[in-house]
Amino acid sequence: MGSRTPYRYDDPAQRVIPSWTSAVGRAGARVVGGPWGRHARTGQQRFWTPMRVLFLLATISLTLAWLKQRSCAFNPWVDGMQYTHLCYSDTIPLRGIEGIADGAVPYFSMDPSLAPGDQNYYFGRVEYPVLTGFFMYFANALAAPADWVIDLVHGEVNGWAGYFAVTCLLLSLCYFAVVYFTARTAGRRVWDGAIVALAPIVVVHAFTNWDLFAMAFLAAALFAWSRERTVLAGVLIGLGTAAKLYPFLMLGALLVLAIRTMRWRGFLNTLAGAVGGWAVVNVPVMLGAWAGWRVFLDLNRERQSDYATLWQIVERTLSSAPQFEFGRGSYEADQLPASTINLWVFVAMALCCLGIAILTLAAPHRPRVAQLVFLIVAAFLLTNKVWSSQFSIWLLPLMALALPRWRIIIGWEVAETFVWICVMNWFVQRDIYFHNQGLEPGADTQLQSGVDYEWVALFVMLRSAFVIAMMVLVVRDILFPEHDRVRAVGQDDPSGGEFDHAPDRFVLPIGRRGAAPRPPGPPAPAHTAEADAPAA
Repeated sequence: MGSRTPYRYDDPAQRVIPSWTSAVGRAGARVVGGPWGRHARTGQQRFWTPMRVLFLLATISLTLAWLKQRSCAFNPWVDGMQYTHLCYSDTIPLRGIEGIADGAVPYFSMDPSLAPGDQNYYFGRVEYPVLTGFFMYFANALAAPADWVIDLVHGEVNGWAGYFAVTCLLLSLCYFAVVYFTARTAGRRVWDGAIVALAPIVVVHAFTNWDLFAMAFLAAALFAWSRERTVLAGVLIGLGTAAKLYPFLMLGALLVLAIRTMRWRGFLNTLAGAVGGWAVVNVPVMLGAWAGWRVFLDLNRERQSDYATLWQIVERTLSSAPQFEFGRGSYEADQLPASTINLWVFVAMALCCLGIAILTLAAPHRPRVAQLVFLIVAAFLLTNKVWSSQFSIWLLPLMALALPRWRIIIGWEVAETFVWICVMNWFVQRDIYFHNQGLEPGADTQLQSGVDYEWVALFVMLRSAFVIAMMVLVVRDILFPEHDRVRAVGQDDPSGGEFDHAPDRFVLPIGRRGAAPRPPGPPAPAHTAEADAPAA
């Protein structure tokens, strides 16, 4: 993925040294002997290069993530242990439910004539986009050798240990790709990749679902775009969309920047590449297994709001169902019909996108690509009717590029951790409730484990507040570029590709009046570039 021309931000002499410019960086440097020497020269270390250090940090994160999941990997799931041990993963039950463990070919093995309740209704019925479905199938094909090794070391443990180990290994490779491409896209701030490499949210959610797979495609697409490989960036966006839906949102950021700069060639190349990349993997499945292919679309159209969304909190608060209580033993509310919630979600997201477009076209200086992608993805999560806990990990590499501020990011990750803890403990109580549904009134006094939904709602709102706060800081950096840490080191837009240093051609005549904003200056020495700017 090398650039046709030298990347202007690759000079090691201009690399930002976090132990000189960041309080968090200085604190971390004490663990390994102290800050970088004042007379040391960057780029001279032959072995401990920034990327190798980041991979070491990523390995630590993955090791902790595996230790967290180990109970679910090698023990039967009984008495809700997958919740009490905080190690639940969608990858394990869906392999069995959707028939992958029994040889089902995703989408193609589904029998569309079967009705819900039929014994084989879910056989081959995969609820994810095409590439994720075949990720599951590929991991299952590699499970047998892993099972043999595990049986040799541990003895026979359960029916999924080998499959889960293979899945975690493949997702780990995806995570290394995310770290690599994020750090390379950061330009002079290569060490911002540590925000991704050493992240509590990775420990919590690396193996909860297959999200790292799609994240690797989007991180690679941002890197390809930054190197002006526009068609390749599009293909990667298309493949990422074929794994999870959200990577296509990057096209919205490129569209509004193309309008502002009137540079259309790169955007159109990327759009064509995205359509082509998506079609290559989707059209064969659409032609050969239409009913199976559209399960993902049907499910998302028909489902109601998810337990960890702001929509659900509002619905539960306003519910008038006679049997509904907000707290213990209550799991049903007066939810809006799916068609109604779909309309409100569409309107909310459309208004957010309109606001981001106006911001982009009216800002005193052209926003950076990573800033806009972060704002759009964050708006998508906040307004969506589904926010599975692991979706939050999507934001991590985008935050590192858009808002490299350790303190607020760590605060958000702590909030996300408590969302997961509360959700898992609420599931404990929910399972006991459903188990006791047939008992006499008053039997819910047996619900002694878990937490009430109020705790889930509390940390969902706190998580949302952190995301909104980070969006506000990004908007501030866009309106007042002098606060942008990425531009403070003499960069314009390291993720910008052909938009980097592009002149404005279309700007809305609103916003600040007076003198034109100060453009990014020439490269500054790394140790003076940020002047110890306080972290947010």
